[in-house]
Amino acid sequence: MLPEAREPGCADYERYLQAYVDGEFLAEDRPDIEQHLGVCPSCSRTARQQAAFKAGLKAAAPRPRLSDTARARLTAALAEEARVHQQPRWRATAFRILPAAAAALMVGALLGSTHRFSPVAAEAISNHRRDLPLEVAGSAAQVSDWFRPKVDFAVSPPQMPSGRLVGARLAQIRDRPAAYLLYDVGGHRVSMFVFDPADLPLDARRRRTAAGNDVFLDDERGYHVAIWRRGGLGYASASELDDEGMFQLVSSTMRR
Repeated sequence: MLPEAREPGCADYERYLQAYVDGEFLAEDRPDIEQHLGVCPSCSRTARQQAAFKAGLKAAAPRPRLSDTARARLTAALAEEARVHQQPRWRATAFRILPAAAAALMVGALLGSTHRFSPVAAEAISNHRRDLPLEVAGSAAQVSDWFRPKVDFAVSPPQMPSGRLVGARLAQIRDRPAAYLLYDVGGHRVSMFVFDPADLPLDARRRRTAAGNDVFLDDERGYHVAIWRRGGLGYASASELDDEGMFQLVSSTMRR
């Protein structure tokens, strides 16, 4: 064990970067390593590279769905393994880190800073820019009914403040079907995509919170997008509104 008086160096931190990127750190342990990542470009770069590699591998690998029975067995086995082989906290087995005193980086920030642009955000903006022809128009209930036999999740068009549901159609976000809802908000076209998020990374370069939900914000070439998860579904909304306008619109929609 290293003496407590010695301040840890990069080699000490690098031993734990993979576990940190994998989200295996307890909440009370993260600030110690995040403080170091915030001031060490070398370790921060290594962590970003690891996060990018893992995210790319996860996106490329096939993800067959487990049956409920297999999932239950796996969960029980993992719980038993954790009970029998409880791992000591990383600080207790390595060295004592000085108390955190600066703002910390989060794993989400690492991933967000690795990719110039979120693939979900890119696809939402691309569909919005194409101004796809609509396939159905009418009330929210009529639109919901139209989607019922076409997607395997319930589509309930949100009510937007000062907005009007213009119509809808089927679209895609990445490799899965999405409900594309088009709104007119004060003369602005606002596209909203509703989809099964499954293993998609719903993140972006900026994050805020609305109604207890993380809202990720991004932009490209004058178009802005907000991404969030709610009720088991993923949402991505794109328009020419700026970040603040998109966030306020999403926040107001969530409160309805």
